[in-house]
Amino acid sequence: MTRDFEKYEDHLQIFNIEAKTKIKSHQMPEQIVPVQAGQTPPLLQYFGTLLTRGKLNAFESLELSRLVVNQNKKNLLENWLAEDKLECSEELGDLIKTGQ
Repeated sequence: MTRDFEKYEDHLQIFNIEAKTKIKSHQMPEQIVPVQAGQTPPLLQYFGTLLTRGKLNAFESLELSRLVVNQNKKNLLENWLAEDKLECSEELGDLIKTGQ
């Protein structure tokens, strides 16, 4: 179990380096798979790391928002929007409006 978590941390560090160089694409989050229940999903860790570095692109903003809406934590979206951490798009607005 610990070894799997270390593997995900390694992935996050790689993604963090790539984030610094603006190499972000929709394939990167797809490479991260969830771990056991009760732990922070690696995909949320990934987006959390990117948020500390700056604003997410439109795709990342939408994917993170889907995760957050599914967890019923819209207040996080409000905070990130107020901090200009998410790139607004029509899809993002629709997601926030409908909550789905």
